[in-house]
Amino acid sequence: MPKEFFRTIQAAPFQPGELYLQFRAGSTPEQRQVAHTAARMVRVEHSFGDFLPDTVRVAVPPGQEQESINAYLDDPNVIYAEPVYIHHTLATVPNDPNWLDLWGLEKINMKHAWDVTTGSPDFVIGVVDSGLQWTHNDLIGNVWTNPGEIPNNSIDDDHNGCVDDVHGWHVFRNNGDLQDYLSYHGTHVAGTIGAIGNNSSNVVGVNWKCKILMVGCSDGSAEGLAYTIEAFAYILTNKFGVRVSNHSYGSLAQSETEFRCFGKAAEMGHIAVCAAGNDTNNNDGPLRMYPASHACDNIISVAASDTSDALSYFSNWGATNVDLAAPGSAIRSTTSLFSGTDVKQGTSMASPHVAGVIGLIWSGFPNLTWQQMRARILSGVTKVEGLSSDVASGGRLDAARSMAVFTQPGIGFGNGHFDDPYRNFNTALQSVPFYGQLYIKVPSSTLSGTGRIGGPPKRISPWGGSLRIGP
Repeated sequence: MPKEFFRTIQAAPFQPGELYLQFRAGSTPEQRQVAHTAARMVRVEHSFGDFLPDTVRVAVPPGQEQESINAYLDDPNVIYAEPVYIHHTLATVPNDPNWLDLWGLEKINMKHAWDVTTGSPDFVIGVVDSGLQWTHNDLIGNVWTNPGEIPNNSIDDDHNGCVDDVHGWHVFRNNGDLQDYLSYHGTHVAGTIGAIGNNSSNVVGVNWKCKILMVGCSDGSAEGLAYTIEAFAYILTNKFGVRVSNHSYGSLAQSETEFRCFGKAAEMGHIAVCAAGNDTNNNDGPLRMYPASHACDNIISVAASDTSDALSYFSNWGATNVDLAAPGSAIRSTTSLFSGTDVKQGTSMASPHVAGVIGLIWSGFPNLTWQQMRARILSGVTKVEGLSSDVASGGRLDAARSMAVFTQPGIGFGNGHFDDPYRNFNTALQSVPFYGQLYIKVPSSTLSGTGRIGGPPKRISPWGGSLRIGP
């Protein structure tokens, strides 16, 4: 961005008296101090270190943010300066509180994906959100634990700058207290991703057996999230092996620091799943939701869909900047207390479906690159005519297709019904997503030895009551 872009604060809430800024590489401490003095800097609050070199968060006099920004921009050793914009969660009040079932998991064909894997307890999924009711009985077994930290000893055992970050970190509170005291937004998101499965309790998530690494950033209000960039940096810089994260928040402010953070994530092989927003807005137009609309290929932007596969009435869309839709209307998941559930809706509820499916596939196919994973998710959608002009993929998330599971092949593998990818063998072959494998679920009595698949012969081998087709 040119410097002039930053001389006007965008129409979005921000933390009073705080700025992000980047110095030019090679500028000396003395040169940086000259810039700080001119901008009336009070103190340096945070440094991103090697993650975002030469980038810091500073405190300036509250109410003088624009003056301080301009002073920094006037200095040739400063590349940009901007406010610390506050994001808000992207959930809305339910319009049908009697919808008590988990229709979203059925809609995206989770039961067929679970035939291949129900997840891995070693796969970690990051979440930047309000916090986590981590003692919830549907979550506690799937909460990440820092292997390098000794609980409650008031010592930074793993030397990452965070004391007692046993189950994650809360960047606004600057401690390891993750409890989700107000909106339970983060707890709801976490439940959709990874509520424990097959435990005869309440709900189930996309992943029955994963680990949720929550980084809380609630600013003390029901919907405000502060320092989300620093929260994401915690996930990426601590080398916890996190390959996918969920971001169910946003604002209309286009932050350069945030853009650089997500770009750095791509270099590290990380996919970020972002909610598209609830403003009934076109994200291809002038009012775009960020971080979902950043021009980073490793961001998957998710709109919300309803039980009819239509775009939810509140959801943002964008044929270029929104990638796919996922269930987001009246979604039941975990909330407060030890066993509480509630119904929420929003693109906040849609994106964790996608993040969960990515985690599920990666737990079964760990060698996929993030580019290959993105291709699987977007080419595996169920095409929906009503979404063709609303999202880039033209469809709604389908876990089974992205996992490449197809059921009920036509008798004799004839041409059959091409409109139903879960009935016909030939149709299934045409529908395998990029970088996918094909699993066909069939009764054990129909297992066969070899066969010819549209050209060179390939072997079909019996495998646990199903057929696996591939090299």
